[in-house]
Amino acid sequence: MSKNFLYLLVLQLVLFSCANDDLNDLNNEEYVVLFPESLPLNTLEYNNELYVFYDSRSDYLQFSKLDHKGNVVWNKDLLWQTYPDNSIVILSGSKINFYYEYMAEFRRLVLDLDGNILSNDLISTSSFQYIQKFDSGFYRIRCFEEAIDIETYSLTGELLLTRTIDAHIESPSPKVIIKGNKIYLFSTSNFNSDFPSYYEYFRCDVFVQNRLVNTINIPTLEKYPAEHSGLVFNDGTILMPFTYEDNTGFLNYEWRIFDPVTGKEVKNKKFEASSNISAAMINTDGNIVFAGGNPRLNDKTKWSQFTILDTDLNQLSQRIIGSYDRGELFFEIKETQNYYYISGTTFGSDGDFDLPNNSPAVDMFIYRLNK
Repeated sequence: MSKNFLYLLVLQLVLFSCANDDLNDLNNEEYVVLFPESLPLNTLEYNNELYVFYDSRSDYLQFSKLDHKGNVVWNKDLLWQTYPDNSIVILSGSKINFYYEYMAEFRRLVLDLDGNILSNDLISTSSFQYIQKFDSGFYRIRCFEEAIDIETYSLTGELLLTRTIDAHIESPSPKVIIKGNKIYLFSTSNFNSDFPSYYEYFRCDVFVQNRLVNTINIPTLEKYPAEHSGLVFNDGTILMPFTYEDNTGFLNYEWRIFDPVTGKEVKNKKFEASSNISAAMINTDGNIVFAGGNPRLNDKTKWSQFTILDTDLNQLSQRIIGSYDRGELFFEIKETQNYYYISGTTFGSDGDFDLPNNSPAVDMFIYRLNK
């Protein structure tokens, strides 16, 4: 019996359990799929079906197709012992282009809609840290202590532009967002080695035409910058989130909104959470969408939340999701015409998504929620 068949059988058993447990009070057309002992890489929706790239800790990069109900249609072994550092997936006609960074190489894996490999092309031998998609292409971004390198590509992988921006970066995990002719760099600065060590400032540097035009520099005090969740609204307004511990030891969130021209704070709001908000985005309506820890009232409360706020930080909706025992780490939220797809990992060994048979190791999940 082949490894692919056994793996597919395990996934189908997990999905069968989901369907019979009235999982998380999910509505019609919603689902959650659990991939045992796996890590998510990227997803692509096409005709209400989902294509999923992930690391199953086997000898191969894995690729699965889910139908409109979340059932696994097939699972494919793609690349032997290749675990991309970062990636992006783009649909071009009837072909799937999976761009990925691996071992100081930037490559494009081209597949058909049945998961068959058509080509695996080397694009560059330089290694970058981030890939960010925009309407007509994507950026590759690399940060140094004194500079940011940005490469602009078409959707078909053609290099269109290369530029370098002078920037001072101390942070080990900066985030760069590019909108039009502006570049936003979220980072931390002024490392304090006193115990407990921390960065004294959370900052956002704004560049126009590769020139620094403004810096928002916020003292962190006893709050922890959430660089990965820094966001920029369509009008350029900047959202800078912080985490902090309350007197019970739980992490809570504070969202602060800043004017990009004056650098002044215009709004702020605090939210309760039991752990870090680990994924956030601005949706097509211009609202804030995030997923992360949920303030637990008791052992029967699930660990995570999926929440939407308007631009004034008022709550528009909230879903309590996840497991009951140890919580989740959210990797990414993707918005399509009808759904949100949320990917991440769950740490619990009992009760993940109401499933009694998840593995004792870290498991990957894919949520689909109606908009």
